[in-house]
Amino acid sequence: MGSKDVDFSGLTIAFKSYHGTYLCAYNGDKAHVTTKPHCKTWEQWSVIDKGNNIVSLRSFHSTFLRAWPGERAKVGLHNKDELEETFNILSLKSGLYAIRSVPHGGYVSSYPGNDAKIDMASDIQNWEEYSIKIVSKLDSIKNVIFSLDKPLLQTAPKVLSSISLKNQNSKLASVNHDFNVEIPLTSSFTQKYGVKIASKTSITAKLPLLTEEGKIGLSNEVNIDWTPGRVITNTKCITSTVFAEALPQSSLKISLSAFESVVEIPWSATAIFSADEKEICKTIGGVWNGTMVYDVNYVVESENTI
Repeated sequence: MGSKDVDFSGLTIAFKSYHGTYLCAYNGDKAHVTTKPHCKTWEQWSVIDKGNNIVSLRSFHSTFLRAWPGERAKVGLHNKDELEETFNILSLKSGLYAIRSVPHGGYVSSYPGNDAKIDMASDIQNWEEYSIKIVSKLDSIKNVIFSLDKPLLQTAPKVLSSISLKNQNSKLASVNHDFNVEIPLTSSFTQKYGVKIASKTSITAKLPLLTEEGKIGLSNEVNIDWTPGRVITNTKCITSTVFAEALPQSSLKISLSAFESVVEIPWSATAIFSADEKEICKTIGGVWNGTMVYDVNYVVESENTI
C-alpha cells in the first residue's frame, strides 16, 4: 500500500483523480464535495499539519474535508477542524497518493465525470488514487548536498579520437598531431523522495566531477536550469598535441583515449515555497546521474609497412 508518507504540510495542493478530474469543495458548512475538470480556487486545498503524519485539508472557503464511517460513506465539508476532519496522505508505490481517513480508516474515492460523486472505500483501487499538483509557488531550491562517499561508478575505457599518419620516405620521420575533441557530458537529477518538484527552476550548486586521478570531487558553483529528470548536456573540450616517430615506409595509428564513468550519487536539497504569505521549506532528494571522463592519454601503434 503506502511506501512513505510525503510531508505536504503548509502547502496548497490539488488532487487529480484517476479520471482526470479534481477534488472540488463547494461553499458553506456541510456543503458537498465533488469533481471538476479544471483546477481553480475551489479545487485547491491547504494542508494543515496535525503531527505524526496527520493533516487536515482546508478548502478555499475555509471549511475542512470530512469523512463519515463505513463503506461508501459520505464525504463532505465542515467548518470545524476536529478528529473527523483528519487524514493521512499516503504515498503509493505507483507514485500516486491516497487520502486515508484517520478515525475511520477508509479512503476518499472519486467517481468518473464532472460533478461526480465522492465517497469512502475500504481499500485502494484506481478510484482511490490521486496525483497531487503543488499550487504553492516554488521560490527556489537551495542547499544541494551530494553524498560523495556513496557513489556508484561504472567505468570503461573509451577511444575519443584516432588518426593514421604515413611516412612514405626512406628515413625516420618525426610527426605530430593536434587533437581537439569535444566530449558531451550528461547529468540529471532524479527525485526519489519529498514533495515532487514538477516546475522548472534555477539553482546554484557545486556539481560532482572526476579528477584526473579518477576521484570524485565538486566543481565551482554553477547556475543551471533544473527540473528533476531533465538531462543536461555540457561539452568538455580536450586538446592534446602528440609527438611520435615513424619508421621509413610505415604508418602510425595515434589514438586519444580516456576512461569514461557513469556515476550515480545520492543528493538532498531544500525546496522553498511561498504559501499563505509564509516561506515553507521542504527536504527533497534522490540521485544524480552523470557521465565523466578522466585519465586522458594517447597510444601510438605502428601499423603495416607501406
